[in-house]
Amino acid sequence: MSDPWTGIMFARTTCSSNASLYFSCETGDCRTGQIDCQGPTPNFPVTLLNFGINQGQVSYEVNLNHGFNIPVRFQPDGGSLVTGGSGACPVVDCIQDLKNVCPSPLVATNKNGAYVACNSACDALKDPKFCCTGEFTGPACKPNEHSQRFKDLCKLAHTYPGDNEPPVYKCSGANRYYLTFCPS
Repeated sequence: MSDPWTGIMFARTTCSSNASLYFSCETGDCRTGQIDCQGPTPNFPVTLLNFGINQGQVSYEVNLNHGFNIPVRFQPDGGSLVTGGSGACPVVDCIQDLKNVCPSPLVATNKNGAYVACNSACDALKDPKFCCTGEFTGPACKPNEHSQRFKDLCKLAHTYPGDNEPPVYKCSGANRYYLTFCPS
């Protein structure tokens, strides 16, 4: 990727094109019929990896603020932390499948009614207390029962809008970065 570059990466599941070549996916769909998501955010729920490069420094986080569709791992090869602590650049991931702990109000299903992903409480329930909006901004933005359940399984992921543990890591000097979808 070029330097500077900032964006989000995500995986899609069960993608296909119809007879009119309209491209769509069960999760991570761009909602445009195109393969390339230029502009609109993906259709949630989707596991997000926020990633940025600026003057050789790389910032990264796994983010479940808009749900979970597949396990991911982001692994630096070498390098050292610039912010967010000291020492080697850490691996961040969410390798647990949240399917078995996704509460029924958050379950996303396909057209046949089968589980495909787990929504965030904010996106599914549209309640300001889950979205950290309105009177729930700043210090009033707290983890909730759903985000805490996800945090218990994915300690290195951000699980609600106000979650800043772990920090967004900023790394320098790594040889490369590996992004693995569905790590074993």
